[in-house]
Amino acid sequence: MMNIGKYNYLTLGILIFSLGLFAFGTAAPAQADETWTYTFNDLNPEEGIYYNNGTGNGWVFLTVMNNTGSTWSDFHFEIFDIGMGSITNVDFLSGGANGPFTSQNPFTYTIDNTSVGAKLDFYFTGDLIPNGDLATFNVNIGNPDNSTYGVIYRPTVVPEPVSSMLFVIGAVALGARRYWKKR
Repeated sequence: MMNIGKYNYLTLGILIFSLGLFAFGTAAPAQADETWTYTFNDLNPEEGIYYNNGTGNGWVFLTVMNNTGSTWSDFHFEIFDIGMGSITNVDFLSGGANGPFTSQNPFTYTIDNTSVGAKLDFYFTGDLIPNGDLATFNVNIGNPDNSTYGVIYRPTVVPEPVSSMLFVIGAVALGARRYWKKR
């Protein structure tokens, strides 16, 4: 019988634990139905086609790179019909393990599933995405009809302070002009 010291047991335990973490970390992304990566060089919307695998619900894991020269404060998703079946029952899922989630923290979101072409809007004004940074978004979509559909995704930039100030000054000037005209 071979004698193994207590330090060797500790080393063996750490090795097994590390291998378990590695296996879990590499296996987790396999749950994704769609994994997309996109670099935004401008603010034009991008489309991804979701080919449903017959499971009813599915995740979209999206990694984006901001290469627009602007800072982003929110990000938007919209479901659209690509002509391969009805998408009237395709909705964004929310709450608990259904997400949605993002790497930006803190964040809030709104979901509008009331019309054809459901919409999901992320807001993360406390953790902006500057030019050159990556962000991830995890979106869970309910699809009881197993339809094939598209997802449009796009960022929104933070308004520049100068542009905002010019807008406010213009509004004040118009208000003052209207006030002086009435007098």
